[in-house]
Amino acid sequence: MFGLWLFPKNSPLKPITKKEEQWAEQLPKERKREYQHSRGYARFALSNLFKINALQIPLNSYPGKPPELGDGWGYISLSHCSNALLVAWSPAKVGIDIE
Repeated sequence: MFGLWLFPKNSPLKPITKKEEQWAEQLPKERKREYQHSRGYARFALSNLFKINALQIPLNSYPGKPPELGDGWGYISLSHCSNALLVAWSPAKVGIDIE
């Protein structure tokens, strides 16, 4: 099984954790929205895949570092371009890039 999702960058923001909100507040304005958008939509995609609440996804997503999932949850990769976010999930290591 493999998951691949594409979200427009101008989509409304989705919920992220309080810790992610705190990290986002420390970022420059443009980077803040990109971080909120990518983490919210990563959570949204995985919540649909795993059928659980988005805020319960064990996503470790410190800004500037590749996001990681908790043990046993598989692997995630995010890529941004000027107008979209690409999210990939796999039970094995995965890497994506969008131009």
